[in-house]
Amino acid sequence: MPLKPIKQHDVIILGAGPAGMALAAELAGHARVLVIERDELARTNATWYSYADRVRAHGLDDAVVFCSDHLLFRSPNFSHEMKDDCVVVDHRRVLETWLARARAGGVEFVQANFKSHRRDVAGVTAHTSAGDFQARLIIDCTGPNSPIVAAEKLISRKDAWVLCGARVRI
Repeated sequence: MPLKPIKQHDVIILGAGPAGMALAAELAGHARVLVIERDELARTNATWYSYADRVRAHGLDDAVVFCSDHLLFRSPNFSHEMKDDCVVVDHRRVLETWLARARAGGVEFVQANFKSHRRDVAGVTAHTSAGDFQARLIIDCTGPNSPIVAAEKLISRKDAWVLCGARVRI
């Protein structure tokens, strides 16, 4: 029996949380994008805050739930202060907006567990529980427990994205 050909994408995004969904929405309509997510799409437990001009620039005004000229966030290990036109947004509404934009722009979504990847001259192959997917570039938005960071023994910063593959002109 002949093997089923692997569909080619420009970009594979691992993870459909905040980083993955923002990127998918931004690339929608400009590249052939596949998002691989192991859990439910566009879900997070984070509280999001930003500046009103940034939210407005991304067309997310309807997600604002609180406005202030000063926000102070504190935890046992972290403190962050914001001044001037600060907003707190409904993260679910933001993620749902990005999901709708991504889908409208032709982004494909697959619910699967990422297992591993392989690089070659054509780009990168992602091996998942739903099969193999090829692209010129994989962007890892899986967070601090990234399987690519672990496999490649890359940086261990909790705020970094990892790119594997070739340069992509979009």
